[in-house]
Amino acid sequence: MLGQENTHPGDTHTHWLGVSTHMHTKIQQMYPHTHAVCVYLYLSLLSDPDAPPSDLSVTMSSNSLRIQWQLPVVITGPTSYLIDVLSLDSEGLNQSVVRGPEELRIVVVSNLTAFTRYSVTVTAFTGPLENARRDGRATEPTVIRTMEEGEEHTDPVIQ
Repeated sequence: MLGQENTHPGDTHTHWLGVSTHMHTKIQQMYPHTHAVCVYLYLSLLSDPDAPPSDLSVTMSSNSLRIQWQLPVVITGPTSYLIDVLSLDSEGLNQSVVRGPEELRIVVVSNLTAFTRYSVTVTAFTGPLENARRDGRATEPTVIRTMEEGEEHTDPVIQ
């Protein structure tokens, strides 16, 4: 570890602490011509989520879906969510929404076609959005059909 190495001002070291954690240190000389140094330490979590979001719930009306989920069972860092809604009966809809770590875990997708099947997937991810589908953990797709026109007159509401 840090005390077992030859360290000099300006040196940067990375130490492996476990499956997904690194400790980074940087040695910086505090005053010119002295031996006083300041050591900066920080930890970084380099892992992807260990589990998908839990308790996915999708409710429908004739023209919208209300999608709600809970945190993954294991949190490995600030977790964002990618919500994908795909039309299975037509090529009309392929919509994605992103929610950040501190945002509500509820999304309402509207302007949908009545009596149409949609697939809903929520992916938990901790890295960049462009890697979410590759590195994140997704729920199993939930297939749901919107109601027939006139079957229900109200849209799902966020409470």
